[in-house]
Amino acid sequence: MESLCGPRQPGPGAGNWGVSSGGVCFILKPKEMTDPVQELIDHFRANDARAWVTRTGGRSTSSAVADPLRRDLLTTRLKLSLPGPPDNAWQATDLIGKIEIDSDADLRLLHSPAGPDVNIGLSMGFEQMLARAMELNLEGRLAEMDLGEACERGDLRAFANVIFDQIGVERQWELCHGLEPKFGAEWDEHFCLITALIEGDDLRFELPLEGSATRVEVRIPKGLTLRLGLTARGWASLKRMLGGTSARHMAGAMALIAAAGGEISAGTTIPRPLAEAAFTAGESVLFSTFTGLAPSPGELSMLAGNLAANLARDAGLPGVNPGGETPYAAAYVHAIYFGRQIDAAGGTVGMVRRGFRRAEADAARYGQYVIRAVLQKLFNGSRTVAVRSDGVPLSDKETTRIGERLAKAMLKSARAG
Repeated sequence: MESLCGPRQPGPGAGNWGVSSGGVCFILKPKEMTDPVQELIDHFRANDARAWVTRTGGRSTSSAVADPLRRDLLTTRLKLSLPGPPDNAWQATDLIGKIEIDSDADLRLLHSPAGPDVNIGLSMGFEQMLARAMELNLEGRLAEMDLGEACERGDLRAFANVIFDQIGVERQWELCHGLEPKFGAEWDEHFCLITALIEGDDLRFELPLEGSATRVEVRIPKGLTLRLGLTARGWASLKRMLGGTSARHMAGAMALIAAAGGEISAGTTIPRPLAEAAFTAGESVLFSTFTGLAPSPGELSMLAGNLAANLARDAGLPGVNPGGETPYAAAYVHAIYFGRQIDAAGGTVGMVRRGFRRAEADAARYGQYVIRAVLQKLFNGSRTVAVRSDGVPLSDKETTRIGERLAKAMLKSARAG
C-alpha cells in the first residue's frame, strides 16, 4: 500500500485520509486485480435483471439480459502457460509436460442464482482453477510403450503419437471426442521439445467456484499446445529399452526438427547420421547433457587416450592374433563412418566381425559422431572427413588412411604393454 503525505486537508469525497506527524496523509488503496472469472461475475451481477442494484432505476433493464443464454457469457483472450509457478510443468517418472494456451475462450456461469451465491470479491484464481481442470497424469511408463520402430526410423510423429495415445488426454479431460494434434518440435527450457498443437476442437471444462454452487464453463475452441518431453530418467529408461544408438537417434531427430524452426515436418524420418550430428551441435549440447546420452568430458578424454590400447586388447594383440590389427581396425573405422560391415577376405573374417561388433558397442555407448571426432583428432590431423548430406563419407580414401594409422597405433600399444 502506498501513501502520499502533505499539508493539505481532506475535502468532500476524498479517499482514505489519515494524520501523520508531517500533516495529513492520503492512503492510496492497492488496485484490485481481476481475472476472467471475476470479470464474468461482475458482468453477470451488473446485468442481471433478477438482482437489485443500487443505482437509479432499481433493476437493470439492459439489452444484455434480453437473451438468457447470453446473459452471463464473456469472451476473453487467454494467454496462459499451465500449470504455472512454482513448478511450471507437470512431471512424472518418465514424462514431463505443460500446456500453452493462446486463444479466445468463452466463459459462462452455470447454476448461478442471483443473490449471495455469486459474490463480488477479489480474483477467483482462474489460472489455478483451469490448471487443476487440465492437469495431466503423466505416470505412463515408457517400458510399456511400443517406441522401438519410431526410434529406429527417427520418426518423431510416430514417437509422439504413441506417447500421446498412452497418456489418454481425451479420457483425462473427459472429452466426448478424440483429439488429432499436429506434432512438431521446438526448443523449451524444460526440454519439452515435442509440441502437440490442438486446434479446431471445442474443448470444454467446468470449473467449480469454492464455497458456491456456481460453476464456470470454459470453452477453448483452438490455440492450445501441449508440450511433452522425457525426463532424465525417461531418457535413461529409453536407453535401457532400445540401446544408446536408438535413443540418440530419436533425441537427435527432435533436436534437428526443433533447430529447423518448422522447416522440417515431424513426419519426416531423420537418418541416423543426421540425427547423431544434430545431437552434438548448437543448442543440442545442453539437451544432450540433460538426456545423459552424451559422454562427459572426462569420458571423452579417457576414450581418446585409451582408444588404441583398448582396441588392441579387444583384438587379442600381440600374441593371440598376430597381424589381426589391420582387418580389425579397417572394420572398426568402416562401421563408424559407413554404418555397415566391410567385406572380408577368407582368413580375416573373424577379426572383421570383432572390429565391427566393437564399433557398434562404442557407437551405442558414446555416439557415432563422437567416435568419428576422436578418430579424426588422433589419426587424421583433426581434419573432418568430408561427408554427403546423409552423413556418409564422399569416398573411402580418408577413412582407409585412418584405419591404417589406427592399426599401427594398436600394434604399438600392444607391444608397449
